[in-house]
Amino acid sequence: MRDTKVIKFETLIEEIESHLKHIDQNGRLRSSMPTVGVNSRELKEGNPSLDLIYDYNLVNDYAKAIMDKSTYECGVHCYMNEDNFWVRGQKKRGFADEEKKIRYSKEFVQFCKMNENVVEGYKFIFWSLMILTVEKTDAEKHLSMVCDFAQMFGITDDEFEDIIRVIRIVYQDTEAGAIRTSRIEKIFRDVIKPPKRLWC
Repeated sequence: MRDTKVIKFETLIEEIESHLKHIDQNGRLRSSMPTVGVNSRELKEGNPSLDLIYDYNLVNDYAKAIMDKSTYECGVHCYMNEDNFWVRGQKKRGFADEEKKIRYSKEFVQFCKMNENVVEGYKFIFWSLMILTVEKTDAEKHLSMVCDFAQMFGITDDEFEDIIRVIRIVYQDTEAGAIRTSRIEKIFRDVIKPPKRLWC
């Protein structure tokens, strides 16, 4: 029987994800998501990009909930190819070797630096930091990797600190303080102003 706390946590992740789906860098819903052609976009269920930092097969059930329930949108030329990365529904996922992981990391960074994909980098950092709140194994190593990705995405220190504030708000920390950067406020607007949270 599954732990009711994990189930409750999954509900929180799904609620947050419902606010982040299809959001652009200005906090607006993307007006259209073409499904064919060079500008096509696809919403990937599960978030294999998080495997760039975390080993799905080693993290706890709370971290797995984030990796399973969060999503990211990728274009037709997205860095991730399911045929040689992971297969949804299988417990085994990740990278066959470190060289492939490094290559995908570089391609993912380039993907997120494209103007229409910028928000995906912010969401990636948010979910990566969320995992750190529930999975403490190798926390310093993982935090260092998250910071490296944030720097490569061009996320400022103030924006990084605001993402941490968003997470504190999610956990109902009354001393989290106000969001100070406009981009974070726009992207996470509906996350920081929800009705009563289902997890604390």
